This record gives sequence, structure tokens and C-alpha cells, in this order.
Amino acid sequence: MNILSYGAGALGQALGCMLAADGHHIDLILRPRFIRQITENGLQMNKVIDETFAVITALGGHLPWPDPETYRKLFYDTLVPATSNHRPSMLQDLENGKPTEVDALVGYVSAQSKRLHLPSPVCDLLTALVKFKEAQGLGGAGRQ
Repeated sequence: MNILSYGAGALGQALGCMLAADGHHIDLILRPRFIRQITENGLQMNKVIDETFAVITALGGHLPWPDPETYRKLFYDTLVPATSNHRPSMLQDLENGKPTEVDALVGYVSAQSKRLHLPSPVCDLLTALVKFKEAQGLGGAGRQ
């Protein structure tokens, strides 16, 4: 079975990555620069978490978790299993040709990373992929 995963922020992205890691075939249609990014960086949820923590720290923010590793344990052990049958709102938006909340999620991390001169290759890629699919559904050319 071919799978294309879109999700509500980090959770949907993690599930897509976990499906791939579990041996499912994941199809993506990508521009060459995105293929290079995936080849060089992979689509790893751990990197999304690291990029997000780096932005929050650089902005002077504080989280309930002391570090990314503590959050990863909660994420993989509790949050992912509890929502494994979840139908992400971002997927529903894409299926219905509606705008997604990507700019408020990984898109925000991507934008702040650029402003702060921090690397965020995985959040950049995920944002671009969702925006590409979103533009197709909204009748746009899908160019970012």
C-alpha cells in the first residue's frame, strides 16, 4: 500500500515517519531541492523536536520539559500511542481543499529559524510540502 501522510503539526509528521520506519511505502512527489533535503537530513521526528526546542530556547521561551529527550519520551511513549487512530485536522483540511494551520506549527518554527539564523531543514521541508499540497487543493499552482 502506498501512503501519503499529512498531519496536524508534529504528530502527523511523526506518524508518517514512523510508518516509513515500520516498512510502509511512503510516496512523495518532490522538487529536486526537497529530494536533496530528505537525502541529506531525512524526515525524522526527532529533528522536528530538536528544531522546535532550539527556536523556543533562542526566543527565551520555556517549556514544561527540561530538554528534547524528556519530551521525546513523553511523545513516543504516551502521545503517539494515545492518538494512533486520530484523523489529523490538517489532513482533513487538505482533503477538503481548505487552508491548513501549517504556518502556526512547523511553519512558525521554520520562519523563526530563518529570522534567528538557526538551521531548520526538516521543518522547512515539511512546511514546503504541506504548502505545496495545500496550493494544489486551493487551485493554486503549488509553487513555493
